[in-house]
Amino acid sequence: MEPTALPPLTLNPPPTLVLRGDCDVTDELENWLRLAAYSRRDFLALVEEAGSKNRHTLFADTVEMDTLLQSLSSRPAPDCAQEFQESLLGIMRQTTLLFQEYVNGDRDDLSVIVENTTRELQMTGQALSELEHRLQLQRGE
Repeated sequence: MEPTALPPLTLNPPPTLVLRGDCDVTDELENWLRLAAYSRRDFLALVEEAGSKNRHTLFADTVEMDTLLQSLSSRPAPDCAQEFQESLLGIMRQTTLLFQEYVNGDRDDLSVIVENTTRELQMTGQALSELEHRLQLQRGE
């Protein structure tokens, strides 16, 4: 039995990127970094699992990807995280739009999207590690 047809998926544009905060304030850096790391990890997991799912299941996953994007976009980033934030949000936004096209039937192949996004998100790992290292130094660890 075919799953019930879903309405076209329409996503909201992300909020404007806000850079506010001082990386020298450990709590600000730590709170933002925790959200960014979790968002990146959870987004990557959704992308990596996509190849084994059908369009119907990916509808909910794409909404979840958009929720992660919206949450991270709306959280002001501290000054030292600007480049990482812009890169991560750019990857997340582009991927979410491509998944939206796939879910809506405007794109037939998801494999290249999954491959490219996985590679791009893994490349952000170095910048994330540098920010985490900075936080450890600030804590005196």
